Amino acid sequence: MIKNKKYLNIILTLAALGFLTFNELGLLKLISIYNERQIVEGEIKNLISEEKLLINEINLLKTDPEYIKKIAREKFHMCPAGEKIFRVRSDKFIQSN
Repeated sequence: MIKNKKYLNIILTLAALGFLTFNELGLLKLISIYNERQIVEGEIKNLISEEKLLINEINLLKTDPEYIKKIAREKFHMCPAGEKIFRVRSDKFIQSN
């Protein structure tokens, strides 16, 4: 009888530990949620830094005429009046031995 109670206690303890580990609100779910939270917090930090860069760029576009000229030249291939643009193709300048 005492052996049966001992085995019953062990089985109930294992069942309780299994339930606490593998159920919907168990330890594995908690670890999964914690890992997901870390990933989301990293994404939030990246988005905040990207937002700061974009706000800085907006401020430069509103206030700095030199920055506007730089962007116009780089992105839209624009030039001031009277300036000529020469396009150079690198394949014509390849020397053969």
